[in-house]
Amino acid sequence: MFVSVLDPCFKIEMVVDDRIKSKAVAIHFEHKKILKKEAWNLFVNVLWNAGAYCTLKDKTVYILPVEKK
Repeated sequence: MFVSVLDPCFKIEMVVDDRIKSKAVAIHFEHKKILKKEAWNLFVNVLWNAGAYCTLKDKTVYILPVEKK
């Protein structure tokens, strides 16, 4: 699966290889200045596309596998 996200601030290309059990993800930034919120949203999207769920509580990041149906 290939996902491309275009934004005025940066370009993200995520490649999720279905042949790899761990769902490896590659990301490329074309713009080096991004906000912390944008970086957090990117991190969450990458984890979701790789088959995980990410949530922030206080100062702890919880990463859980997505339940398969």
